[in-house]
Amino acid sequence: FRHALFEFTSISTTSGFASIPSYESGSLAPITYISFILLAFIGGMGGSTAGGIKFFRTGDIFLSFKEIIASKVRKQEVVHTCFTYKYGEKVPILDSQKKEALDFAVIYISSIFAITLIPVFIGYSFQDSLFEVASAIANLGETSGLSLAASNAHQWGVLWSLIFVMILGRLEINIFFFLFAKFVNDIKSAKHRVKTNR
Repeated sequence: FRHALFEFTSISTTSGFASIPSYESGSLAPITYISFILLAFIGGMGGSTAGGIKFFRTGDIFLSFKEIIASKVRKQEVVHTCFTYKYGEKVPILDSQKKEALDFAVIYISSIFAITLIPVFIGYSFQDSLFEVASAIANLGETSGLSLAASNAHQWGVLWSLIFVMILGRLEINIFFFLFAKFVNDIKSAKHRVKTNR
């Protein structure tokens, strides 16, 4: 119980501490391994330095799904507003916030599974690869031993993909895509200006 509570707190807050010797998939029960990965997905509180999707987005997604199910059951003319507590205040959840939370979660999880394929194709197990990538994107600090093995084997594709996904997670993903979109837009604008000047 002491180890479980410590690991739960450490992974939820992405503080990087561990009290068990190994996170390798063969040394843990599958349910424990899956629980650790899910905790890394969810992450910590909004406004904190913890990684992951964050509790406030997870809550918005949950309330959004709850509202979808409830809207199918109740009468169509009934209008219902979802409320949540954010930073100690009861506030309504706007549709745009629900959409933003869901979009973020889809991009976050899609990025994890896309990057997980790189170590899997090189020959590492899916479980260890998924844990390593989930840990990197959440800036968790825990490892299944995959990054050390990749470093010893000079598998730079794995290492650079983990570095990339760690930066992606630290920038909260959206910022990276905003920067990329602005960069592409600036290039298009520059090309258009060159054509116009000619």
